[in-house]
Amino acid sequence: MIEVQVPLSKSISNRLLIIALLSKQELSSTELSQAQDTLILKKLIDQYKEGALDLNVEDCGTAFRFLCAFLATQNKTFNLFGTKRLNQRPITPLIEALREMGAKITYPQTPLKAPLQISGPLLSNTCHIDCAQSSQFLSALLLIGAFQKKPFTIYYKNLHASKPYAEMTIKLLRKAGASIDFLENRSIINSLSNNKKLSVEVEKCWSSISYFYNWAMHTNKPIFVSGVKEQSIQGDAICVNYYKKLGVDSNFTKKGLVITSKHRQINKKLDFDFSHCPDIYLSVLTGCIIKQQLCSMTGLENLNFKESERLTASLELLDTLGIHCTSNKESLTIECYPENYPKKISIKSLNDHRIIMSFKCLSPIIKIDFNNDSHVVKSFKNYHQEVKKICQHIEC
Repeated sequence: MIEVQVPLSKSISNRLLIIALLSKQELSSTELSQAQDTLILKKLIDQYKEGALDLNVEDCGTAFRFLCAFLATQNKTFNLFGTKRLNQRPITPLIEALREMGAKITYPQTPLKAPLQISGPLLSNTCHIDCAQSSQFLSALLLIGAFQKKPFTIYYKNLHASKPYAEMTIKLLRKAGASIDFLENRSIINSLSNNKKLSVEVEKCWSSISYFYNWAMHTNKPIFVSGVKEQSIQGDAICVNYYKKLGVDSNFTKKGLVITSKHRQINKKLDFDFSHCPDIYLSVLTGCIIKQQLCSMTGLENLNFKESERLTASLELLDTLGIHCTSNKESLTIECYPENYPKKISIKSLNDHRIIMSFKCLSPIIKIDFNNDSHVVKSFKNYHQEVKKICQHIEC
């Protein structure tokens, strides 16, 4: 058995940092993720506490959206900005919701794009939000809404994109003492009746775990991921079901998760929906490439809003490998595979951690040359070291 370690969830950690900031409490005995995104958010919170008015979120989209909402509650003027790619990512629906409540937010350089100049406070406790591009818009509003003095109502539409992330936010806020009615088209948040000392055990990151299902396909040895529990508030935990379709089993023990591949061919086309779990799309796609599995994938409409244009990048990889597929902005279907893959390919990482970690799983069957593979630090800084443990048993 090969044992690997995966990081703690940055999604949970980032939400806990904002909850602690809003509640003006320190996190009680809570170990947080060491992912770059979480370290950036923690650094920015410390800078805010020290009086900084200019905040650089670098390439952290979560910090960008969560801090945008938080700063709109403050009676000061802040400048929020990041990298060139960050400035291209969606933010307008969140800004419109905050403006509806009285926040003053302007675009000093490019209309509808960061950098942003943000001034509070909020004057109303009701807003409307379109979540079509990201559930983080709703999560940002839920986080600030739980700490307003009066009941806070958010009306939303198109909450099909990554809905489990909004549900994760609500579960963490409830643990902090918030009373939230999560309804079909609105959430009603009552101010915290009991501002609890927040102590939450941060789960292992399921998107990071997903890569090792691919690595299991290359070896006869089970892969053990320590510290993983079957019950999870992360939507990406659905990868257990998705990889079962691909012939990879999950066995939960008291100490963690055992991943075992059956090494059998699936003789039917498989269907996968990533509407609620877009972060594991590249990983599952890579699993299909390894198994040469025909498949149809839906729920891809927001992938080009991520750290890179992930749908475009994946189509380029399929073309390079000689895999025939049909696609549009929302779906992809793999129709047939070549008799042989190229022996060696070059891949542009596009500074995207998930492109690197997913496509590296192909290295036992294709020699891959990345122009830069260091960006794994965004979520899983020790990824390459953990993969070496597996490569001791197979040819990588």
